[in-house]
Amino acid sequence: MTKLSKSGSVEKALSIIDCFTNEHSRYTLEELTRVSGFPRSTVYRMLCSLERFGYIIREIVNREVFFSLGFRFLEKASMVIGQIDLRELARQEMSELRRHTGMTVQLAVKDREEAVYIDQMETNNYIRVYPEIE
Repeated sequence: MTKLSKSGSVEKALSIIDCFTNEHSRYTLEELTRVSGFPRSTVYRMLCSLERFGYIIREIVNREVFFSLGFRFLEKASMVIGQIDLRELARQEMSELRRHTGMTVQLAVKDREEAVYIDQMETNNYIRVYPEIE
């Protein structure tokens, strides 16, 4: 495998995007500067570029400016999900497993060190799990 070259700007922008989590989905510029560890001017420049392309939303609440992830991510995520035939391929096996166990069956894919749930077949039993299906 060939060694990939690095792009400092792209890596900084992605590092800033990675600061956003379910627990902390919006930041002020100062908060994001602190969390990311980048200089304020760098964070601001990256946010402006990401906002221009729809990846960041800027909102003003009580005169305070907040940044959150934009809807462009949904567009890209649905493109990825649309390319996955895994759900269709797994349907028969999931159905068989649910019938055999009587339990809810979930289908997940590995994304680095996390599991991303992409499908679920509910049980008719009372015990249910509600993962976030992406």
